[in-house]
Amino acid sequence: MAILEKTVTVPMDGDDKGKAFVITRMNAFAADKWGRHVLQAAIGSGADLAGLNAEDGLAGVAAAGINIFGVMDPDKTDVLLDQLMKCVSVQ
Repeated sequence: MAILEKTVTVPMDGDDKGKAFVITRMNAFAADKWGRHVLQAAIGSGADLAGLNAEDGLAGVAAAGINIFGVMDPDKTDVLLDQLMKCVSVQ
């Protein structure tokens, strides 16, 4: 099965209006590993993620929301976001 790709064109006014970005889905194993690393970094930084465990993977990241990046060590956040941005390219 091929990895899913989606092209998204920015419709809003601004510097990116009309730019097309190709988003490539991470394979399930890489996505789960990335999610576990995000949760481990957030928990290690003192985030209050009651009910979530590092084993929750990407589903746990989705449940916690994007706010967990605000509590993480910036260096860990940069590494994780760099990994995520490997799935995005400008067309």
